[in-house]
Amino acid sequence: MLGIPVALFCANGIEWYMHKYALHGVQQPEGGRKSFYKLGMKNHWSHHRRVRLDKYRDDELYELPLENDAGRAEIKGVIFLAGMTTLVFPIAPFFTLTSYYSVGIITTPIVNLTLIQRGERRKFLGTTITI
Repeated sequence: MLGIPVALFCANGIEWYMHKYALHGVQQPEGGRKSFYKLGMKNHWSHHRRVRLDKYRDDELYELPLENDAGRAEIKGVIFLAGMTTLVFPIAPFFTLTSYYSVGIITTPIVNLTLIQRGERRKFLGTTITI
């Protein structure tokens, strides 16, 4: 049972770290920013630009995430990180299952918006979507 709060702490910590260092990059003394995930950083800064210009909305990323590179990359990254926790399932099942829950919390609204946009009705992680 200790795995539940530990997994929630890790999920939030990893999300913060990835957002700060991979997506925003680190300021370089000579100017510019450097990140170990250059494509993600490029997509993220374009997301910030769209949000600033469109009254703090990014419909392209959140309404149709499966139809653009930035949305697909975000979902793949989150699922990959949760999938890595599968390796410790035999010794920490609650940790692993809570990390899967964290992925569901992040990806469910994104997928739900996509289904609503397409006019589909589906059940995803216990949530029925109807128009």
